[in-house]
Amino acid sequence: MSLAFVLLSVLLPNTSIAWMRDNWSWFNWPMLLIERAQSSVNLIHAILFIVLGMTSRLALPRWRLGRVALAFLLLGVATEMVQMLVPGRHPRLSDVLVDVVAGVLGWAAMRGLVR
Repeated sequence: MSLAFVLLSVLLPNTSIAWMRDNWSWFNWPMLLIERAQSSVNLIHAILFIVLGMTSRLALPRWRLGRVALAFLLLGVATEMVQMLVPGRHPRLSDVLVDVVAGVLGWAAMRGLVR
């Protein structure tokens, strides 16, 4: 479920996201909080991939750090490449780095919580 949410979030055109923000206050409220944080990294990617990392730890408990990092790298590169085809989206190499680091941090945090 979290993977589907990440893919939807990353691959939706900006016009769809704008519509959702205009029509769904429950969706717009957290987006406003994230935007007000004025972070130097893409907080949307960080939050999505931390959650994905945490859930992947629960779903795939036998995976080791190297495999997890590679999976997040491949997912990050793939989603950024697909964004080249999505209207209004701008692929960034820095987002791939955020995806990998946040995913691994989420995975490691859940590993610690499970122990």
